[in-house]
This record gives sequence, structure tokens and C-alpha cells, in this order.
Amino acid sequence: MASALAQGLLKGSPVRHTILSTLSLLSVLCLAPDVSAKPAVTTPSAAVAATSIDIEIVEVEKDGTRRSVALSLALPDQADRKGSELTTRMQQGERSEPLYYWARVDPMASPEGTRYYVQLKRGENREFNGPSLRVEVARVLKQGVAMQLSRVMRPDGSASIVTATVR
Repeated sequence: MASALAQGLLKGSPVRHTILSTLSLLSVLCLAPDVSAKPAVTTPSAAVAATSIDIEIVEVEKDGTRRSVALSLALPDQADRKGSELTTRMQQGERSEPLYYWARVDPMASPEGTRYYVQLKRGENREFNGPSLRVEVARVLKQGVAMQLSRVMRPDGSASIVTATVR
């Protein structure tokens, strides 16, 4: 059989045309890209490189006494996902009234990099009715650099300074 096939190839028989067509088709198929049933793994275009954001609230009393509160929130793996939120109660001494802090951070993809929408409230009750401090800022934050989000200077000399550091 093999010798008859070889003789047909040499003499130009119809078998030759069939085999040559098959070889051409096989060469085209070999050059085609592989097709896989697995989904392609892609890197998200809006990935957040950082894993957390530290928010520091420094309260400066009129006598110069400084009191600091630090909040740390884990960030979502990708920008434009549901953000991170934190609520906590702080009490400075046994007889002092507690203060409540609420913070929310939403990373958003932007042409300049990841923009962080930071919201912060401080109040005397957990419902934050009439908060004594409210900050809402959206800006690009550099990783590892403490950046000031707000500063409130009061007429009596006291101040509230809010900074954020992306880690």
C-alpha cells in the first residue's frame, strides 16, 4: 500500500492532490494560535497596589496638648469596588464622654493613579447626629507618604488635623 501511495505521488495522480491539500491544511492549522477552554488570566487595569490606609486625627487643645487617634482600614483588591468602612468608640478617661469615629475609604481608578475618596466623622453618639468633625476628600495619595486631608484651626487656638497614609 505504501509503495502504491509513493508511486501515485510521483506520477501526479488524484491521490497526490488530496495529500498535498491535506498537508497545506495541516500547515495552516499548525500556524494558528492555540485555543484553550480555560479563561484568560488578565491583570485588572485598576488594581490597587496598597493593602491599607492609615488615618490619623490629631486634636490640639488650646493649651497645646496633643491627642491622637489612629484608624487603619484594609483596602479592596481592586479600585472601583465596594470600599472599606470602620466605626469605633474611643474614651480618653474614666469620666470623659466617649467619642465615636466613622471612616470610609473608596478607591477609584483615575488617569493620575488610584484616587481615594475618604469620608470621616467624629461625634458624641453612634448615630453621628450633628458630628463635631466631618471630612470628605477625594484625592490621589502617594504610597508611604502621610498627606494632610484637612486642618481646622479654631478661634480659641485648638485645632483638628487629619492625615492619611496609604500602605
